[in-house]
Amino acid sequence: SAASARAIELEPNLARAEAALANAYITLPTYTYVTSSEEWDELTSATSAKAVVHAQNAMALDPDLVAPYAALGDMARIGSRWMDAERFYQKGLSIDPDDVTLVLWYSEHLADIGRIDESLAFARRAVELDPMSPGAHVGLAGGYMLEGDCESMRSPARIALSLGHDFGQYVPVLCSLYDEDWTKTLNILESLEVRDDWPSNEELIEKLRPFVNAADPEAKATARSDLIAHLDTWTYDPSVTHFLSALGEVDSMAEAFVQETEANPTWANAARSFWGASGRKLRQHPSFPKLLEISGLLAFYRESGIVPDDCAWVGDNLDCTVGL
Repeated sequence: SAASARAIELEPNLARAEAALANAYITLPTYTYVTSSEEWDELTSATSAKAVVHAQNAMALDPDLVAPYAALGDMARIGSRWMDAERFYQKGLSIDPDDVTLVLWYSEHLADIGRIDESLAFARRAVELDPMSPGAHVGLAGGYMLEGDCESMRSPARIALSLGHDFGQYVPVLCSLYDEDWTKTLNILESLEVRDDWPSNEELIEKLRPFVNAADPEAKATARSDLIAHLDTWTYDPSVTHFLSALGEVDSMAEAFVQETEANPTWANAARSFWGASGRKLRQHPSFPKLLEISGLLAFYRESGIVPDDCAWVGDNLDCTVGL
């Protein structure tokens, strides 16, 4: 409109400021420690409402600015509105395919919908666009994490750590869990600075220690049950998947994911846990088709024509065991 054009003329950075506020509210939950999906929902509801206002303000001031589309896409992704997310991201990419935030967030979206190979390609592109972005290196390491590629994961994680992002210290823990080496897992956790969140959670270490050290089978079984009970108190996301998968607790893991997603279908934290090497056991579980349905992913695949890696349509059913 003429008013919007005049506003940009008088203050050309106003639209960018609005977009920056939107992005700030979007990223706030990611860097906030929560202990349950309910807390996550409350936090994202509060921040998303403010992010929407600022993103729409930015879009009204400058329809050709890519940042609002990245913001609205990420809010849709976080809310499990997969088709809306895809449309916003694609619109943004049509405006500026080299916007590093958009490229990085679209990489995360691709990981959530099971397109791991494409997700890695976009993560690599984000690193190329901004080699000094710790988030870009974390995104790349996260892509390798989903593939179970510890060797490739180490370099971007180490760079991210050098740039101030602590994801790098988690990588040895993840790799030890892939190997189901509990003694090594415990030793690494004990060497890390104690934090409230995983993996250097003091209570986790206290629960893991007797499980690793118990020689008596009965004592070990008790310690194992205590460890699983502790893990069940966590927010269900990829970190929990790695621990429970290494413990062979696929039934309890699948049940928890179903319960969490049924209680809050717009809680997107679980989706990334479905895919790649970390989700292999979960995809073989009988409840996995139900997870796809209640998460909204199945409807998205039908509408978009997108098919996740290692999956194929068999009649009206999506079979995600073909690549296992």
